[in-house]
Amino acid sequence: MESALVVAEDQKERPLKLAERKTLPHNKPAFWSSKIHGIPANYKPKEHVQPKARPGQTAPAVERRTTAIRAKAKEAGKLVPRSQASVRLVNSVTAELKRKVIQDYTPFHEKESTILMRTFELFDHDRSGVVSVEAFQKVLACFEIEADETTCHAVFQKFGCNQLGQLPYDVFTRTLFTSANRLLAWTSIKQGVPFQDSSQAIQQRAENEFRGKIQTGRFKCLTGLYTPSDWDSRAVLERARRRPDAHLELDFVYGYAGNTKFLIEKGQRIDPQSSFVSPNLFYTSTREVAYFTAATGIVLKWEDSKEGGPAKAQAAGAVAEERESAPPQAGRKRQRFFTSHDNDILCLALDASRNYAATGQAAPLKVAKGVQSTPTVSVWDVHSMQAPSPLSTAPPAPRCSPGHGRPREWMPALCTAMSTGACHAGAHNVKGRADRLDRGRAGRMVGHVWPLDDRHTRASHAALIAVAHPMLVPQAVCFSEDGRLVISVCRNTHHSLFVWEWRTRKLLYRENTCQGTPPCVFGIKWNPVEVGEGSKQTKLFDFCSFGTKHIIFWKECPPPKESKFKRIWSQDAGSFLNKDNPKGTKSNDGVDIQDVLCVEFLPDGGVVTGMQSGDMYMWQAFGATNLDASSSKSADKSEPGKKVRSGVDMRVIRRITVPSPEKGRPPSRAHTHNLTVLKLRAGGSAQGTLDLLSGGGDGEIKVWKVKAGQPVHYGTCRIPRVTKRSSKPLIKALDTFPASDEVVVGTDKCDIWKIELERSGKDLVLKEGKLAHKSRQLVVKGHADYLRGLDAHPTKDFLMASACKSDRVYIWNCKAKEEVAFASFPGEQAVACAFSSDGHRLAVGTVAGKVFILSDAAQTPEQEEGGWAGELFPLRASQTQAARMPIRDCVSEISELRYSPNNKMLAVASHDQMIDIYNAVGDSYVRLARCKGHSSTVLHVDWSTNSRVLQSTCSARELLYWDTWWGYDDDNLGAQPRRRIGLQNIEDQRDGRWASWSCTLGFNVMGIYPEGYGTDDINMVARSPCHRFLAAADDRGGVILYNFPSIVDRQKHYWYAGHSSFVENVKWIKAPMPSAKNPTGGPQLLCSAGGADRAIFQWKLVVDVEPPEAAAGGASGAAITAASPEPKRLTALSSPSFIEQRATLAEQSALIQQQEEELESLKRRLARHEAKRTASRAPLDPVAEPDAPAEAPSASHEAVS
Repeated sequence: MESALVVAEDQKERPLKLAERKTLPHNKPAFWSSKIHGIPANYKPKEHVQPKARPGQTAPAVERRTTAIRAKAKEAGKLVPRSQASVRLVNSVTAELKRKVIQDYTPFHEKESTILMRTFELFDHDRSGVVSVEAFQKVLACFEIEADETTCHAVFQKFGCNQLGQLPYDVFTRTLFTSANRLLAWTSIKQGVPFQDSSQAIQQRAENEFRGKIQTGRFKCLTGLYTPSDWDSRAVLERARRRPDAHLELDFVYGYAGNTKFLIEKGQRIDPQSSFVSPNLFYTSTREVAYFTAATGIVLKWEDSKEGGPAKAQAAGAVAEERESAPPQAGRKRQRFFTSHDNDILCLALDASRNYAATGQAAPLKVAKGVQSTPTVSVWDVHSMQAPSPLSTAPPAPRCSPGHGRPREWMPALCTAMSTGACHAGAHNVKGRADRLDRGRAGRMVGHVWPLDDRHTRASHAALIAVAHPMLVPQAVCFSEDGRLVISVCRNTHHSLFVWEWRTRKLLYRENTCQGTPPCVFGIKWNPVEVGEGSKQTKLFDFCSFGTKHIIFWKECPPPKESKFKRIWSQDAGSFLNKDNPKGTKSNDGVDIQDVLCVEFLPDGGVVTGMQSGDMYMWQAFGATNLDASSSKSADKSEPGKKVRSGVDMRVIRRITVPSPEKGRPPSRAHTHNLTVLKLRAGGSAQGTLDLLSGGGDGEIKVWKVKAGQPVHYGTCRIPRVTKRSSKPLIKALDTFPASDEVVVGTDKCDIWKIELERSGKDLVLKEGKLAHKSRQLVVKGHADYLRGLDAHPTKDFLMASACKSDRVYIWNCKAKEEVAFASFPGEQAVACAFSSDGHRLAVGTVAGKVFILSDAAQTPEQEEGGWAGELFPLRASQTQAARMPIRDCVSEISELRYSPNNKMLAVASHDQMIDIYNAVGDSYVRLARCKGHSSTVLHVDWSTNSRVLQSTCSARELLYWDTWWGYDDDNLGAQPRRRIGLQNIEDQRDGRWASWSCTLGFNVMGIYPEGYGTDDINMVARSPCHRFLAAADDRGGVILYNFPSIVDRQKHYWYAGHSSFVENVKWIKAPMPSAKNPTGGPQLLCSAGGADRAIFQWKLVVDVEPPEAAAGGASGAAITAASPEPKRLTALSSPSFIEQRATLAEQSALIQQQEEELESLKRRLARHEAKRTASRAPLDPVAEPDAPAEAPSASHEAVS
C-alpha cells in the first residue's frame, strides 16, 4: 500500500506508520510530497507541531515560507479561491472521468493512468507537472466532459493544489485510480466526536472541513468510523446543531397496569400476588375512565361501537361457552394524560366527587449522582390534568448537608413545590424537555417549578430529604369523605401511614401501622357510613387499612398534650375469632386467619372483606356504644411513643357463601380464589336497590343483593378468555357509574372491559343462571408480560405488530387504536418480530431461539379473505420444503429479526453472538450462512438498500459489516454459487445507503448520547421515513427526538417521559401518502415499547411551522410574532413525510417540464432536418419519375413545425 509522507523541514521525508497517523502535523492530500510539489494550498500547521513564535522571535521556517508564497500569489491575483461547489457535483465529475477513461479510452495493453497522464502532458507545455484550471477544463473536454470554473476549483481543493492554484496531475491521477480503502490511510484520526455544538465560526469552519477517521470517543465504537465522502458537511452540521423543528405529542397508550413491578431491595424485583390488589380503575364524573399505565395517568373517553368490526374475527378459537359472540371493541377513543410522575405509579384513588385523582409513585428512576430520591403522591384534576400539589412520603427529615445550607423547616415546603397547572399545559408537556439531562440536573422533573433566586440546581431540589428507608414506596392511597384529606400507606418495613391536607400541603399525621417485610398493607379505604338516628349519628371508625392477615380500623380522637401532631387517629385491629361464636359453630365455620385483599362498607355499619382464598367475610362491631368517649379517654391515658387504641371491637360474624344449585351439596366460596375487588352499587337504573359486586381470580363478576344487611348471591358474569388454551383473567379492578348498569373491569391481562348489564324492571336479567348483558366491549387491550418486540408494516398504513413474553403476538391498527389480529405460541416467550418487505409475512423470535413465520393469507374457514385479522397461525413446513418449522438454529434468545429489502433473505441475530441468514424465497427458510465475528450479544442489524451488505452491532460496542450478495440475478437463489455470503466485508462502507437504521453505533448516530448517559443507556434508534428525524429509546423511561443525522457531540434534542421502565424498542409507523382526497396525508406516528411496564406509547410528530407573515418580516410579521411568541403549530401539516413528498413532487414537476421543453426542441430540430433532407433528395433521386409531383410535407411535420 502507498505510504503517506510527513513534512519535515530538516530531514528527509519517511513513510508514515499507522501508529503515527494521529500525530500528523497537517492534512496533506494523498500522494503529496512537499519536496516535489511544494506546500499545498490552505496549509495550516497544528499548534502542538508548529508552536507559535514568542515575542521577539521569528516565526517557524514553514510558516514564513507559506506566508511569502501566499503574498506573492495574492499580488499576482492567483490566490486559490474557496469554491462553493457541492461535493456531489465534484464526485460526479471525477466519477464520470474515471469511467470514461477506463471504459472508452483505454486499450487492452495499457493502463488507465497512462492514458490520463498523456492527456495532461498535452496541455503541460513547460513540463512542470502542474496544470491550471483552464488546462484542466481542456483535459475534461477531451473526454467529452463539461465543467465550469467553480467545479474545477472544487476538484483542485479536493485532490490538492499548490499555493498558486495549480493541480499536480500526477497526484490527481494516482488518487483517481486508487481504491477508497487505500486512500483512507492518508486521513487524519480524531479521538472522540469531532463535531461540537460550538458557536465559534473558526471552530465550525475547521469541523466542516474534517474528512478523517473517528476513533473511540465517548461512545466507544471499537471499529472506528469515517465521514462520508460526498456529504455536504456545512448544511448537515448546521441543522445538526439546532434542535428538531418538530416535537412529539402523546397520542395514545396501549395497555393498563394489570400487573405492577416493585423494587423492595437493591437489585431484587418482585411481582407478588398482592401487588395488584389495590384498585386502579374508576369512573369520573363525566363518565370517562381514569386509570394509569407505567408513569402516566390516563383519562379515557370513547364512543360505543355498534358493530364488532375487526373484533369479529377475533372470536376464532375462543371458547364457545364463554364467548357466545365476539365482543365489539370501543369506537373512537381519546385519551388525556398526566405526565408529572417519573417512575411507576403504584396506586390510584378518586374522591367522592370523582373530579380529583390521587396517584402514588415510587422513587424516580434516575437522579443526579449523589442525590437522594423521594417517592411522592400527586393530586390532580381529571378534567384539566393539572396537579396542584405532590405530597412527599419520606420519613422525618434530618438536617441538610453542609453544602445545601437550607434550614430543616424549609425542606417539607420545598418537596411539595409544584406548578399550579401552567407547566402541564405549556411547552414542557407539549414539546418535551429539551436537553433535560444536563450536567448536574435530576431526572424527569416535569411539572415542578423552582425559585428563581435559588442558587442550587434542580437535582438538589428533586429530593432534598435523605430517605432513611429505601423501601418507602406508596402502596395505597384514598381520599376522605369530604375530599379534603389524602391518606397513603407506604411499603417500608414499618408500613408508615400519612394523612395530608392536600390543598395546603400540610402533613397532619404520621404513624407506623405494622412491622414486617413489605408488602404487609395492601390497601386503605375511607368509611362513609354513619350509624345511629338523627343527631346521634356517628361513625364507628373513619377508615381502615388491611393486608397480610390483618385489618386495622382507625378513628380520629383528640390529640394528647405532648403530641407533635394537631390531629391523631387511634387504631384497633379486627379479630378473626368471634368470642361469642367460637370456631366450629354454624355461623363461624370455615373462618380462617388469612390475607385481606379488599373491603367494602354496608349501610348498616357492617364491613365486608374479600380474602385470599376467595372467601367473603362479614364483620360487625361489638361494644361500640360510646366510641368518642372511649377514644378520648384512651388518648389521654396513652404514653408517649405508644399507639392509641380506638376502642372499636370488630369481629368476623360469618362467612358468606354461594348456595349450590344441586340439593345435598354444600355451598361454595364466593370465588374460587383471590377475591380482589368489592364494589357497592347503590341504585343503578332501578332506584331503591342495593347491589354488591365482587371480582376474583376466577375471572367472574358476581352480583350480590344486600338484604337485611346481608349479601345474598344473585348472578354471575364472566370475562371471556382470548383462546381456549389461555388462562382465565384475574379481576384486578372494578367500578360502576352511578345510576347506571355499566361496569368497567380491569384484568391481570392488562385489558379493560366495559359491560352493560341488562335490566328488567328493578332486577337484572338472568339467562341460564348467568347475568345477561346488553353489550360487552374491549375498551383497552394490553400486554400481560415483558414487552420488547415491535415493528411497523411496510406497505399498509397505521399497522404495526408487537411481541411480548406472554406467548402472544398482536397486530394493531394505530388509527383505530385497537387490536385487529393475534397469534398464540403456547409455551413460548416472544421477544422479537419483523414484517417482510412486502408485508405478507411476519417473523417472530422467542427466548428459546425459535423463529416462527406468520402469514396474512386466509387460513381458517371463518376468514373470508386474507389480511392481518383474526387469529393467526404459524406456517407449517410442507413436504417440498427442506427447512423445518419453526426454525431453530440458535440455542439462545433471539435479539432481532430483519428481512432484506428485496424480500429474499431473513437475518436472525441472537445471543449466540452470531447472525443467521435464511433464504426467504418460496418460504423455504433454508439457512444460507452464519455470520461469526462478534464478541458479545448481537443487538441490532440493518440491511443496505441493495441487500448486498448487512451491518450489525453488539453489546461489546463493535460495528461490523457482512457480505450478503452472492451473484443472484433471479428469484432462484439456490441456482447461484454462495461465495462470500456470511463473511465480513472489509471494504469501505462510509458511503453505504441503508434501508433502515436501528444500530446505536455509526457515523449517523454519534451524538445520541446526552450528558450523563452511559454507553448502554440507549437501547434502540429509529430513523424517520423522511430521513429528517431520529428517535431513540433509553434506559431511563424516555423517548428522545433528534435531527437526523445525529453527529454533533451531545446533540440538542427533546426528551419525553411517560414510560417507567427501560424503553426497549421504538418504531416509526407508515403514514398514508398525500392524495387528491387527502392533500395533507396522514400524521406521522411513532410507537415505543416499554419493556417491564408492558405498554406501547403512540406519539404523533407535529412539525413546528412559523406564520407566513412572521417569516416574511415587515410590520405585520412583527405584530403576529408579538401576539404569539411560540411557533404556530399546523396539525394539518404535521407529517414531515408530507413536506418531503411535496418537495419531491415539485422537483419532479420541474424535471418533467424541463424534459418536455427539451422534447419540443428536439421535435423542432427533427422537423427542420427532415425538411432539408426532403428538399435535397427530390432532384437527386434517380428512381423518382420526372413527371411525379413534389411530395408535400406531412401533417405531423407541419404540426411539429
